[in-house]
Amino acid sequence: MGPLTVFDGSTSVWHTHDARSDEHSIQETLQLVDQGDMRILEKGRELAWKASDEPRAAQHCGMHGVLAAYLLLSAT
Repeated sequence: MGPLTVFDGSTSVWHTHDARSDEHSIQETLQLVDQGDMRILEKGRELAWKASDEPRAAQHCGMHGVLAAYLLLSAT
């Protein structure tokens, strides 16, 4: 299986390589939470990004269920 990258529109907000790099990245954890929402937590467990905060209607980002399905399909 290849690397996983999460995009907010056209901007990468999390990548599996970033999560593995202890020296250079403050973002540690990617979580799928209630009803398909997603969030990224910093190493101090503070919220760094949440998909449903700024949904992009044309791309269906942040829509419950759609985002989780997209991630599962993209990771395979």
